[in-house]
Amino acid sequence: MRSRLILFLTSAAVLALLILVPYRNSLVRLALLGLWGLTGASLLILIWKQKVCRILGVLIVLLFLVFLLSPGRAATDTDQLRQRFVGRLKSYDGVWYVYGGENHRGIDCSGLVRAAMFRSLVEQSIASADPGLFRAALNLWWRDTNAIQLGKGANGLTSPKGDGTAIAMRDAQNLRPGDLAVTTSGSHVLANLGDSRWIEADPDIMRVHIVDLNASPIAGQEVLLVTWRWLR
Repeated sequence: MRSRLILFLTSAAVLALLILVPYRNSLVRLALLGLWGLTGASLLILIWKQKVCRILGVLIVLLFLVFLLSPGRAATDTDQLRQRFVGRLKSYDGVWYVYGGENHRGIDCSGLVRAAMFRSLVEQSIASADPGLFRAALNLWWRDTNAIQLGKGANGLTSPKGDGTAIAMRDAQNLRPGDLAVTTSGSHVLANLGDSRWIEADPDIMRVHIVDLNASPIAGQEVLLVTWRWLR
C-alpha cells in the first residue's frame, strides 16, 4: 500500500511540475502523456480495493473513451468559438515571452495562438458536447506548429484569407477577430482582436501585448493573412 501511494504521489508531483514548465516540444508532450497515464493508473491501483471508488474510476474512464470516440457534430458554432478564442488570447496579455512556451508562465508567438485555440476548442467541445472538437484540440496540442507552418496552411489547420498574397497589415480588408497575420519571413505571427487591435508575443519587449495598428509601425509590415479552419 505504501509503495503504491509513493508511486502515485511521485508521478503526480512530476506531472504538476511539468505542467508548470512553459516550454513544450515533442519530448515534453510525450512525457506529459506518459505521466498522465501513470498517475491515473497508480491512482486506480491505489483505490482498487474500495469497491465504490473502483467502479467510479472505471466508469469515468469508460465514459471519457466513449465520448472521445463518438462522432463529432456536423456543424460548429463558429461565432461562439471565435469569441472564446479572442477571449483566451486576451487572457495572455502581459505574459512573459519564452521561446517554445505555451502557457501563462511563458509563451512565444505561435504558442500564443495555438494555446488560445486549444483551450477554446476544449471549452467549446464541452459546452456543445462535441467530441470532434475535443479530438481537434488534442491534435492541435500534439502538433508543434510554428509561424512558418501556420502561414503555409499547417497541413490543413489554417487557410488563407483572400487570394493568399502578402499585403501590408494596414491594407488588410474584411478581417474578423481571430484571424492571423504571419510575417512574410515566417518568423512571427499576430492575432486580430478587432478594431485595428492585434495581440502578439513580442520577443523584443519579452512579453505579450496588444498593438493598436493605428499607432504602430507594424502597420507597414507585409504579412500573409490566414484563419484557423474551425473559424472559416
